[in-house]
Amino acid sequence: MPRLYVGMAVSIPMTADGAEGPLTWSATDLPPGLAIDPGSGVISGTPESAGTGSLIAKAIEAGSGRTVTATYPYEVVAPAPFVRLPTSVPAVSQFHPVISDDGRFVAYLTSDQSFWPPDGNPDQCCLATVVWDRSTGETVRVSPHLDPYAEPIAISGDGRFVSYEETPGPFQTGPSHLYVSDRTTGISEPVPDPQGNASNTGGFPSLSYDGRYVSYLWRASGSASMAGYLYDRVGHTTVRITPDADYVAGVRLSADGATAVYGTAADGIVPGDTNGRYDVFLWDRASGTTTRITDNQQGLAEVSQFGIPSISGDGNTVVFDVDVADPYRHDLFLWDRASGNARLIGGNVSPRANPALSADGTTVVYQRRNVGFFRWERTTGATTRLAPDSFNDFGPTVGLSGDGRYVAIGWAPDGGNDEVVTWDRLAAAPTP
Repeated sequence: MPRLYVGMAVSIPMTADGAEGPLTWSATDLPPGLAIDPGSGVISGTPESAGTGSLIAKAIEAGSGRTVTATYPYEVVAPAPFVRLPTSVPAVSQFHPVISDDGRFVAYLTSDQSFWPPDGNPDQCCLATVVWDRSTGETVRVSPHLDPYAEPIAISGDGRFVSYEETPGPFQTGPSHLYVSDRTTGISEPVPDPQGNASNTGGFPSLSYDGRYVSYLWRASGSASMAGYLYDRVGHTTVRITPDADYVAGVRLSADGATAVYGTAADGIVPGDTNGRYDVFLWDRASGTTTRITDNQQGLAEVSQFGIPSISGDGNTVVFDVDVADPYRHDLFLWDRASGNARLIGGNVSPRANPALSADGTTVVYQRRNVGFFRWERTTGATTRLAPDSFNDFGPTVGLSGDGRYVAIGWAPDGGNDEVVTWDRLAAAPTP
């Protein structure tokens, strides 16, 4: 059984090893607030009080009448509250959180003017890229300039490097650039234009664990198409990951930068890909080969929209959301390299929910439209609602530590200012 939290709705599928045919389920000694569905064997509900115990689940085979019984110890705790990252004044917006693998560092964008450089103009609204240190409680700006737009950023798994885009704004001139900032040396290095000129160098970055590799999307000035690239900051080489396309979702890197995942509707990337639909692809740096992972699985070859996929640290697991039947109702799938199959892990998620997958591949956090943010646990199949209904996010962004312990969410509570909050699944609620 997963850890349960008071006030956080949960859904846990039960399994009966060795049982065959249709099953009728029952359970005793369930935590208060939970019940089991007799047909599906799913335990669901909202735990009402903290405590420990053991529930007994029973499955009866319809044909033979044979009974399979299992005992599951459980723990229900009062969850620690979500904690908003600090600001100098209340009316400050925060966007696009990303977390280092150990959960110590959270990078995000903020409109907090206390982080503006000396050339900042208080009459203009711009954003600084900053990093909050969980251990010290300090927040430090890493971008030398400001950016007028809330574009996604990236942090390396070790927390040393942060990649961000700066677009021409009130305090700078010239083309926009993608940068990688070294927090140890304080040096921000521009990512070279893949065509060797001074046009835009794109955005939506992703970093390898050690910050050596950075992937990004690039669109030439005046061009209607974009493509994904990978830059090696040590070898100073750039390789193309995707072909030109009207739209590319991604690109996201594995920890060693050897594998990238992305989505696009472009045809001809792999043999037989002529459906004119969105597909999710896996790219291998060493061989340069590309594999389509939405190839007629669960009807996934006929989707028309999807969000940005996420990849595990070893590159063997991918999570993505697609609209299998309804553009306003996406389903969430997890693909495994060993089996080559994708399986449904969540339904009715937000369109382009951009789910986050932990580096160890065990945890997924995503948003369900008009419901809240959810955490799915691979080992148990349990789904827990993290956020109450009153939180309504404008542009879902989620950061997740390497082991899934720490979560950072960008949302706008009750339609107010966008803010970044963090949550620790192992922390206890403060004592009254």
